[in-house]
Amino acid sequence: MSFKRKIYQIERLKIFRFIVSGGTATIVDAVVYSLLVHLVGSPHTKVAHLEPKHLFCYSLSYFIGLITNFLISKYYVFYESTLKFHVQFFRFFIVALIGYVANYYVLLLLTWVVPFILPLPKTIFPTFVRILAAGSVAVGSFLMHKFFSFNIR
Repeated sequence: MSFKRKIYQIERLKIFRFIVSGGTATIVDAVVYSLLVHLVGSPHTKVAHLEPKHLFCYSLSYFIGLITNFLISKYYVFYESTLKFHVQFFRFFIVALIGYVANYYVLLLLTWVVPFILPLPKTIFPTFVRILAAGSVAVGSFLMHKFFSFNIR
């Protein structure tokens, strides 16, 4: 097996592991988000996403997903990184903060667009839109974590 082929296989495995990591964190995030939304009041209108209680639900679920994603990424995806734990976490947090802002604006956009394209029951609408928003920033997130958060020295 050639060196290039081996590198290609390693990268494919890393991408698969990143998808598993991100998928798990997204599921954790979406479940926590859905539970919180139903506990504090469900945002079924476009304006609800601007309310502080919705921002609280989004922020708390995102943070719990972030911790989940960091731990899985550190020990399962980018395990060969030799950076210190606190450096990795700080870098991961910076990338996640960028993702948080991007996710939020995609979430706002989707809450305005999705109801016109796909009429969904009010009970699954918040979770569906949240998963779409998270998926929309996944590629950028992988690249930033690979080359910044867990960069091998």
